[in-house]
Amino acid sequence: MDQNLETKIRMLRSLSVFADTDEQSLDRMATVLKEVELADGELLFQIGDAGDSLYIIRHGKIKIHDGNYVFTVLGAGEIFGEYALIDDKERSASATSEGPSLLYRLTRKDFYEYANRYGSIKDGVLRLLIGRLRDCHVLEEQLTQKNKEISRQRDKIENQRDEIKAQKDMKDKLFSIISHDLRGPVSSLGGLCGIMNMFVEEELFDDLLEMIEEVDQEVGQLSGLMDNLLNYASQELTQIPYNPEMVRLSEIVRYLIQTMHLSAKSKQIELSSQVEDSLEIWADRNSTDIILRNLVGNALKFTPEGGSITVSASANNDRVNINVADSGIGMSDEKVGSLFKLNAKSTYGTKGEKGIGLGLQLVSEFTRLNQGTISLVSKEGMGTTFTINLPAKPAQT
Repeated sequence: MDQNLETKIRMLRSLSVFADTDEQSLDRMATVLKEVELADGELLFQIGDAGDSLYIIRHGKIKIHDGNYVFTVLGAGEIFGEYALIDDKERSASATSEGPSLLYRLTRKDFYEYANRYGSIKDGVLRLLIGRLRDCHVLEEQLTQKNKEISRQRDKIENQRDEIKAQKDMKDKLFSIISHDLRGPVSSLGGLCGIMNMFVEEELFDDLLEMIEEVDQEVGQLSGLMDNLLNYASQELTQIPYNPEMVRLSEIVRYLIQTMHLSAKSKQIELSSQVEDSLEIWADRNSTDIILRNLVGNALKFTPEGGSITVSASANNDRVNINVADSGIGMSDEKVGSLFKLNAKSTYGTKGEKGIGLGLQLVSEFTRLNQGTISLVSKEGMGTTFTINLPAKPAQT
């Protein structure tokens, strides 16, 4: 017998799919196997080619792939392309040799010729196809589970990304609050240094001592304010904290006037409260403090020397109106209409005070957070009054 034929027969007998095929059938099948030699990197077939043959690897390796994506690499004794024996669909993947390879090829025509004569050959190929289908089913299940896991991981990553972005946005917002709220008191301290120098030059030591005591109190209050704001911003927040409670409004306004006293004094502005001690609101204390501090800070910024600012409040059924009225320079209707827009530009105050253009946007947002509304009346040269309307008690559920 031809040595090459014997090699083919031994190869067929070694394959598990033909374990139950009688030797005579295998001997006959070996006679029609054709040799295919491939060089390293040589393409056997590609996606879209017509398929009409099964291949058995004698030696070497075959890469099954789609472009650069590799599905698998097959070695000696493995079979591929078997679906081409039962249909004429185009190849669904490409096959390329990795190193020199020798294959045995069984065409569809030869298979049917011998399968009709020798049923055990047909049975062997049928077992191969069934095995492949089972493998495909298992692979499909694995892919389904993997896709579900990938989907879960993607959702988790997207949620983490959204949370990180929300934290970053909140950090930016909180530090904008810090910048806005500290700018006024720090600027006032700088201005008072000039006044203190004047007292020294004119030897007004009693006035100087009195001012030093006020500055010392202001620095202490400013330090407390800074600690509160930094503690507020140090939390890993994704949204503005909202912890409503019954708040005595006069306490917030009294502390506000204390912390902004020197800012008002540096411009000789009368800053006063007309809030009854008994008046309460249902609100988040921290954000309400920020609302009023921003409104009073803006009033100080746009009120000339010798002016006045008054914080007042009145009950209106189950709501409370809080007014911050100043005798400042006022605003045009056009300016009023653009105040709360995101692209609103900061303007300089009556003594060149700088701003960052975010104060009133924060006021509006914090007011909505507290289930409130904001409105204003302003006239150029006559001043401005902001009105914050907040709940007087929790909403009925």
